[in-house]
Parts: sequence; structure tokens; C-alpha cells
Amino acid sequence: METKLTLKFDQTVIKFAKKYAENNNRGLFKLVEYYFKNLSTENI
Repeated sequence: METKLTLKFDQTVIKFAKKYAENNNRGLFKLVEYYFKNLSTENI
């Protein structure tokens, strides 16, 4: 099940993240999702 999540970041962070995602052929959403998945597995 997917749920919508709204996040606020500094504009500079968002620009960097978008550029990083573009350079790595990924969507920004996928980067955030991957990060949170890794957090959840590290703490189990």
C-alpha cells in the first residue's frame, strides 16, 4: 500500500537531490524511498 508523504527541505538540498537523482537515472521519490527502507533495516 502506498501512502502520500509531504516533506519540506531547504531549497539548496532539493536542487542537489534532484541533480543527483537525474545523474543516477532515478526519480527523487525512489531515492527517498530507498533511504527510508535502509533506515528501517538498519534498526531491526
